[in-house]
Amino acid sequence: RAVRSLAGRVYSSSSSNGENTAYIEYDLARRQKRFTAIAGVVDDSPSGSAALFEILRDDRSVLLKESAVGESFPIDIDITGKLRIRLVVHDGPQCGNGLEVDAAFANPTVKK
Repeated sequence: RAVRSLAGRVYSSSSSNGENTAYIEYDLARRQKRFTAIAGVVDDSPSGSAALFEILRDDRSVLLKESAVGESFPIDIDITGKLRIRLVVHDGPQCGNGLEVDAAFANPTVKK
């Protein structure tokens, strides 16, 4: 977890991909009800950078959205009765051109 800036706003808690496609998984034990976060490409990424964000509930994709540097979007997903949730950041199409993109799920929260 690190401090990250997304679309000009600083978040004190985030899960970040660094410079590669990566994921983080939460074990929910079927006891949580909602997952919330803000997702976006970190502001200090190169101009034109983008990443593809995906969320899977019990291995089923429930969100797939691209975001570019300077943008962010809220996430609010029902996770009632689910065993786990996986947050994935896929490299954007520009990564093959040598750009290093850092993307994050800021303020990730699971609620009972």
